[in-house]
Amino acid sequence: MGTVNFIDPLIDSGFLEKFYQENLELLRTKPIQELIDSFNREVDCKGWTGTRGAYLKALNDAFHERSDLSLDKTVFISDGMSLNRKIKLEGNKIVPL
Repeated sequence: MGTVNFIDPLIDSGFLEKFYQENLELLRTKPIQELIDSFNREVDCKGWTGTRGAYLKALNDAFHERSDLSLDKTVFISDGMSLNRKIKLEGNKIVPL
């Protein structure tokens, strides 16, 4: 699929903003393995909708908010994340498989 870049206009409608906020709040409560499982389910998915974009932004933000994690820079790039490869947890670092 390639790289997913997140920009603010992606969630400029009221519905998508609310969808993003609700998902971010939910994802913040999940254990790290559930975040990894959610990420891995998205790898190789080719479809795209505004709600998927908002969900993926929330997922990306949830990973970045976890101060106890080190994120691999080939997966978690400057303002997005790459869905080319699945990920796993090694110690406190998220790495590609």
